[in-house]
Amino acid sequence: MDVPYSELDPGIRNTVRWLNDNDFSTHDSGDGVSKFVGDDPMDCALPFPHVVMLVSAAELIPECDRLCRLLRAAGVRVEAAGPEGTENVEISGNYDPACGLVDAVVWLANLDDKGLAAASK
Repeated sequence: MDVPYSELDPGIRNTVRWLNDNDFSTHDSGDGVSKFVGDDPMDCALPFPHVVMLVSAAELIPECDRLCRLLRAAGVRVEAAGPEGTENVEISGNYDPACGLVDAVVWLANLDDKGLAAASK
């Protein structure tokens, strides 16, 4: 899959590249900052770094676990999901059988390029 990295928010590009290099299929991302800058901020943008990945429903739990292991091996401190507004790096998975998709969603929150680079030092 060719990802147009230059079109992604600048603060999340390396994180998305790292995820794709580790065989995740990224589909949405944001650095939590770039879409709020300028005269026309994006209304639906999220105010925190995030990457959304699609996996098969059958692989949802194994892929969430694999992502957690990879991040921890890279030095990232992954925490249990906390209340809204916390800045902990979090992983969650979701599958909705009523939406008609075969895929499930893996959600990585609160990790941007600075956090990934700092963890690996």
